[in-house]
Amino acid sequence: MKTVYVHIGLHKTGTTTIQDYLIANAELLETHGVFVPFKHRNHSLTFWVNGKQNNQKRQNQWTRLMRKIKRSELNTVVLSSEFFSRDISEIENWHVNFDELVAQGYNIKFILYLRRSDRRFESLFIEAIKGGNGLKDIRDFPYERFIDNWALCQKIVSKFGDDSLIVRKFEEDAKQGLLNSFMQCLGVTNVGIDEAKYQANTKPSLDQLRAIQYAGELYGRLVSKMFNTQRQRRKAIKRWTKSFIASTEHWNDQKSYTLLPFDVANLILADQYESNKKIATTFFGGDMTYLHTEDLAQNKAESLSIDNMKSEHLFEALELFNNVELITESMNIEPSSPAHDLESD
Repeated sequence: MKTVYVHIGLHKTGTTTIQDYLIANAELLETHGVFVPFKHRNHSLTFWVNGKQNNQKRQNQWTRLMRKIKRSELNTVVLSSEFFSRDISEIENWHVNFDELVAQGYNIKFILYLRRSDRRFESLFIEAIKGGNGLKDIRDFPYERFIDNWALCQKIVSKFGDDSLIVRKFEEDAKQGLLNSFMQCLGVTNVGIDEAKYQANTKPSLDQLRAIQYAGELYGRLVSKMFNTQRQRRKAIKRWTKSFIASTEHWNDQKSYTLLPFDVANLILADQYESNKKIATTFFGGDMTYLHTEDLAQNKAESLSIDNMKSEHLFEALELFNNVELITESMNIEPSSPAHDLESD
């Protein structure tokens, strides 16, 4: 029987690393019995499965997926997108499509990586800054974006069965090798993975983040004029951010820091306590140590103001902010061009 593994996130639990590996090694994985249907990210597929875009284009993509799975002689199929788990209410729509897989005689298993709530919240905030949202204070970051992990698990298990969900501890697996951990979920070992080669979305240094936050404000108006949609603007900023981080890679002396005040971290952990307790009881043998702590370190929350940057970093950043070549090339624009569509697929 074929088993379709659907990796659903969560956001900020190594999803980009896993997806980069699957795409780059699709042919190699076939020799280990694993079929990767699409050689690109599966985010757009979630729009159909989650009921966001019920149009012919998305339906055709699902039809192609079904055809690919049917034609493959391999018994292990893997899909991956953190957008499957973005909105719990959308799970109600999953059965419409995933029931079709079951009807074809396929087994379905969902893979979910979890992370301690306060750490994940801070990571989401950092990623938002890298996307140019312009926020200076983590207290202004919308906490309501956070989903109830237990409710997510319950929804999946109630619809697809107790053995349909594989729950993993992201940071513990990452220490041992995230990609090897993921492949073990698929029942595959001894692939020979170079974990370091696929590290993505690594935490920027504190001064890099300060400069990126300031640049988000600095370029906000320019990007708004150059691109038609929010998605285009976000992609342009992310391209610049990636180029900026590469140009300041030598700023590697401030990787250990926190932006999350002690009181906010405590509130998050308290709010998620009951949910995490149920997850720990169901999936981790009652052990809460990974998902919760009563001994939170009272670390100083760092400021993102550029006034706190090292002087040599600030001067270098100002030079890069005025580097027209870096701006136009990284954003994939020409100074005199009209708005461009940066849709990738």
